[in-house]
Amino acid sequence: MLSVGVDLERIERFTFVQKQRGESFYRKVFTPSEQAACLLNPLRLALWFTAKEAVAKALKTGLALGQPNAVCCTDIEIACQYGIDDPQVTLRGKAIEEARQRGMGAVLLRWYHNGSLACSLAGCVSNPYEADELQCALADSLARVATLMSRMAIKDRRK
Repeated sequence: MLSVGVDLERIERFTFVQKQRGESFYRKVFTPSEQAACLLNPLRLALWFTAKEAVAKALKTGLALGQPNAVCCTDIEIACQYGIDDPQVTLRGKAIEEARQRGMGAVLLRWYHNGSLACSLAGCVSNPYEADELQCALADSLARVATLMSRMAIKDRRK
């Protein structure tokens, strides 16, 4: 079984988190370790948020803020052990329950940004031995998305 999720966000949307009204969103969406990694940086916040959304879509659940018995943002934790280009996913709570119920054995993540847009692709496979193949497929797909995002950025600059 293979399941894929994608999310795309404008990075500028995440500047509001630096303002007082954004604190509640920041605490609800990002775990303490994610907060330490992002440090209110809009680019990082956008990447981490798109990653959570993409993973939730790959799990076929979507994200919910404050709804009981739903996958919440902090049930999906994103970390980068070897630099920002190597995001890793840890599932907790309802997210790991949903993954187990659906027989998903591995969750992989790739992301890209072009300065104005952030995009994440996540994939889940039931057989962990298929993870390498999925990682290659995600990389190929993200390369295509990056090309499209570059074209969009060029069009935006012309306006």
